[in-house]
Amino acid sequence: MFFGSTVIGEWAITYEKAIRDDGSLLFPDKLNHAFLEKQRKIMGSYLFANQYLNIIVPDEERKFRPEWFKTWHQLPKAYNTFAFVDPAIGQKDHHDYTAIVVVSVDADNNWYIRTANRYRITPSEIVNKIFDVCNEFKPSCVGIEVVAYQEALLYILDEQMKKRGKMLPVKGITRGKKSKNARIQGLVPMFEWGRIFLNDMRSELCEELLTFPRGAHDDLNDALASLLEIVVPP
Repeated sequence: MFFGSTVIGEWAITYEKAIRDDGSLLFPDKLNHAFLEKQRKIMGSYLFANQYLNIIVPDEERKFRPEWFKTWHQLPKAYNTFAFVDPAIGQKDHHDYTAIVVVSVDADNNWYIRTANRYRITPSEIVNKIFDVCNEFKPSCVGIEVVAYQEALLYILDEQMKKRGKMLPVKGITRGKKSKNARIQGLVPMFEWGRIFLNDMRSELCEELLTFPRGAHDDLNDALASLLEIVVPP
């Protein structure tokens, strides 16, 4: 038995992904980034993950069902907006992503995802992204996980706020002892009851949700789940 492989009789079957976990491509000449991104948009995140990434989630293991997914086309008249930043250390292909998710919430506690993006960027670039998010969406609160490196990021951000003469509604969040998977599964009732509206059905967030818990990445899932700590309806 090998990692990513199965032995059947005298044959060893190896499972590969068109986009490996370290970001490299299996067949870069034919299955290049442009082609794969086009296929993702045509097929949708779930089928793309199945056909090109070898991520097959049995129905009994799937936590988020595609029929629960809805998109929004117009924001309500009254809403509050919140953001969560889940910073990651390192910019190598095998590192986690820095995830940034912004949602607006109405009086009935319906969530409208405004943006959900993941990056491999430096601490200074993360700080710039936070300023960009605040300028564009004007959130009431921006949550940032407070653990070691992330706590140091708050100090950098504080220095930049003083330097730029602009205070941001940043709040350090300690996510407690609950595991990441448990946090993410806390979103299941909200999707099942139709309280979360997506901004794009072909997004990386959709891919993470549909392939959870077997997907290669769950950074956006975790950032979205962490918003449960700070979101308050108007």
